[in-house]
Amino acid sequence: MVKEITLKKCLGIVICLSISLAMTITPDFVFNTTDDAYAATGGRPKVKKRGPGGRQLFDRYCITCHKYMGQGGHSEGGWGKNLRKTPLPRDMLFATIKHGRTALGMPAFKGDFSDQNLYTITDFILGELRCKEPPETSEEWQLGCEAHD
Repeated sequence: MVKEITLKKCLGIVICLSISLAMTITPDFVFNTTDDAYAATGGRPKVKKRGPGGRQLFDRYCITCHKYMGQGGHSEGGWGKNLRKTPLPRDMLFATIKHGRTALGMPAFKGDFSDQNLYTITDFILGELRCKEPPETSEEWQLGCEAHD
């Protein structure tokens, strides 16, 4: 009885090892994926790392003055403009973020960001934060969009 259980365990271990060895060796021999990847890229494959998105950059650098939804108002950083109703086109908004408006309290971010990241923030403000027509229905998205008399 003991020999039978030991024989079954040994046989099971041998089968598992055979299968795992076959799975690790087969793809390189059959498909030759490693050599194809090196040949296609001339060496080590280059992986393009994706940068942070607009919300992440906005939350890290802009939220102190402009608040989470971009509605602005009094905050730790002073008085932030309402980005939900910004009349600025893309290029002017980009230039404002890059060069700042120090007389109004807006710092320049020229040395802190690449132009790509500045455009990412700009596109986030214009595409996600700016008030939409017709207006959004949730209370959170209406922040900063309502008309003041």
